[in-house]
Amino acid sequence: MKHSLCFLLLLATLPLSCPLALSSPLKSDEEVILFSSYGIRQDHQAWQVRLHAWVFEPETTHFFTRQLVKQLARILGISPQSPEHIRFQRRVRLFLVDNERNKFFSIETPRQIFQLGPSKANGHILQVLFLPIQSPEWVTFRLTERPHTTTRIELISPVGVSVISDIDDTIKVSQVTDKQALMRNTFLNAAQAVPGMAQVYQQWQQRGVSFHYLSASPWPLYTVLQNFLQHHGFPEGSIQLRDFRFKDRSLMALFKSSRQYKQAHIEQILLDFPGRTFILVGDSGEVDPEIYADIALRYPHQIQQIYIRNVTHQPLLYYQAIFAGLPNTRWHVFTNPASLSLLVTLSNN
Repeated sequence: MKHSLCFLLLLATLPLSCPLALSSPLKSDEEVILFSSYGIRQDHQAWQVRLHAWVFEPETTHFFTRQLVKQLARILGISPQSPEHIRFQRRVRLFLVDNERNKFFSIETPRQIFQLGPSKANGHILQVLFLPIQSPEWVTFRLTERPHTTTRIELISPVGVSVISDIDDTIKVSQVTDKQALMRNTFLNAAQAVPGMAQVYQQWQQRGVSFHYLSASPWPLYTVLQNFLQHHGFPEGSIQLRDFRFKDRSLMALFKSSRQYKQAHIEQILLDFPGRTFILVGDSGEVDPEIYADIALRYPHQIQQIYIRNVTHQPLLYYQAIFAGLPNTRWHVFTNPASLSLLVTLSNN
């Protein structure tokens, strides 16, 4: 308890973002992340992409940053001499940054150059771009000033089948129901994939399915999760994470209920693609069954199938109550991912 109180006090003293200034270009010590998204068909000549970026400066020298890292290491029982200490430092410092407001820069595709900015107080930019491309494809966006900074975005056909997948405890072992284990899996442990899930998703991808990954994890963990997906062979797709502010005073705010956040983003994807049908994949660790049941009742023509990984070992009656308004053929609870490849029926119109 004493360690936790010290940790919260240290968080409260972290430096805030810089004051309002005139827009300016990137500096050499500032970093940019281009997040993955998706493109929506506007007409036969153009696609709309909501390009999302984050501009920040890593904060490694501030006294309270160093003290915060040391304090959290003590809470998790990590000694500076342990092999896991380097991974821990790398992850926790993703949160210890100065967000850069009023920054602008350019990005480019093989066909166009776009100006982005200014960034908001949290360092984020969300800007709508239009691409004059004829057919669905993957497009690479590159930071003009730094060509190694890229993201790939799928221009998704208005018809077909898409998967909206949770990440934590659905495809990645996170142990969300055990907060101490969740903190260690977030800041310390090497990411482990749920056995068999990548193979199932690969089978679906081979049949023309597009993917959207949705997690309650915060944006600073984007590169960690992106590397996890790539390393374990999950199909490419858009990644949507949650905003997180240190003004919330505690890293435990990372683990608050995600129902409102998840539901809103799932509905946005459904509205963006009214002609597509969707498979929702989640787990029983928090509120995925309740969210998916509500979505399926309100969008019955778009939700083709719901799959829930039973990590809490709830009895069948528990799920029957949640999905009471849906036909039994529309939802399935599983422990062995191999069963999913036998159940799903895909139809691209």
